[in-house]
Amino acid sequence: MNKRILSCLTALTLLSTAHAAQEPEPSKGDPRIRYVTYDPNNVVLIYSKVGASLLIQFQPDEQLVDMVGGDVDAWGAASTKARNGIFLKPAAVLPETNIQVITNRRTYNFEVKLAPKGKPNYLTVRFRYPDDERKAISAATESDQVRALLDAGSPAGNRRYTVQGSSELAPLEAWDDGRTTFLRFRARASVPAIYVARGDDESLEQIESPTTQDDVVQIPGVRRKLVLRIGRQVACIFNEGFDAHAARPATNTASPYVKRTLKGTSK
Repeated sequence: MNKRILSCLTALTLLSTAHAAQEPEPSKGDPRIRYVTYDPNNVVLIYSKVGASLLIQFQPDEQLVDMVGGDVDAWGAASTKARNGIFLKPAAVLPETNIQVITNRRTYNFEVKLAPKGKPNYLTVRFRYPDDERKAISAATESDQVRALLDAGSPAGNRRYTVQGSSELAPLEAWDDGRTTFLRFRARASVPAIYVARGDDESLEQIESPTTQDDVVQIPGVRRKLVLRIGRQVACIFNEGFDAHAARPATNTASPYVKRTLKGTSK
């Protein structure tokens, strides 16, 4: 065989079997801030500098479980206070080594070296997690789709509500979706105590700790009459579209396309 061909084949073999660590990509602002995509089968190359600290950040919900390496102490390896990252701070010229980190979610492998001349040392290395990002985007999209279906199932709901009494207590809007009553108040306004009128004698029962979100108070159920009160100020809200015999949506939501399922059940 031609010696040149043999030499080339040998070189290709060596290249194919060589171990190549994954070097983090520089940020657009400062090359000492780096980003790297998480891959459990890759070793991440880290360049540090004597006397300079380096932060390696994991996902916020990760917790450090264990950390070992060829010479962890010499490289000043230590956990962050939140235990979702590690610090490195070499105090002297050290040989390269490896560090392995185990968290409650993942395993990381690092090859740490002192930055050679002309190579910037890293100050911060942040991991990216594309699988988790895709799942988060998918969940957000699904949530938006569910909300759109709910809105489509009851675009306006029942908005036939009238108010009598103190105008200062009156909500900006009042409506229901067949299962829940909603009252929208002015931003940062004091939410009055809310009572439900029950029975022919219209005895009042206070709604304890109603759910409030974005200035909207959510009251379970659909009521014929609600009473609002702050001090001596009183306002009554009447549901002009109240139907005591109205059927509830079979899906337990305001949309025929979105079904509410309790955890631990298949119904």
